[in-house]
Amino acid sequence: MQHLYIFAGYPKNGLHAGGIRLFTQLEEIGVLEEDSAVQYRKEGVYIGGEWSRPIEYHMSALCERDGLGWQWFPENWGFGNGVTVHKTTAEYQKHIVILEDNTIEVKVDDRSVYEARWAEGKCPQESHVVHLTWCVFQHELPDFAYERLRAVIEDGIAPLDPEAYEAVNEPGEYKSAHRTLTFGKEKQHAIPSL
Repeated sequence: MQHLYIFAGYPKNGLHAGGIRLFTQLEEIGVLEEDSAVQYRKEGVYIGGEWSRPIEYHMSALCERDGLGWQWFPENWGFGNGVTVHKTTAEYQKHIVILEDNTIEVKVDDRSVYEARWAEGKCPQESHVVHLTWCVFQHELPDFAYERLRAVIEDGIAPLDPEAYEAVNEPGEYKSAHRTLTFGKEKQHAIPSL
């Protein structure tokens, strides 16, 4: 049964989605679900466009520490399949309500599941960028494989054989530029070699 694993941030060692895909193959972490007929959505697993079963997922401890739980993802969120390196904007949902006396009031949804990120000293109460990496595997990963995948994505641990990546790709093709957000403008920073 397919299983979704969600990690905080871009892979810190510079591997992009294709690099993570290659990593899972070379280190035999698990078999990714890359059949385009299989789609992971918040509402469940869809095969050929038809709902099949509830979703099986695992959020990393770092996601949970930052207040990114399953409830954080809105309805109809699509995870797809394979490996995804994702950037999104997080914000409170605001609604304009016209009251009986024709005054306007702005109401903010309760995002208590994301409160840790908004706590004093953690993050300003405004929209901000969230980076995530997720993988859909054909089967649940054993603990050692999950921990290795988590360490590569969240801790930036290098693959066991960095030269193997160069052998199957153009030099540097498995890496992407590291992105940071500085005063509302995205800046590119080179990733050091593995």
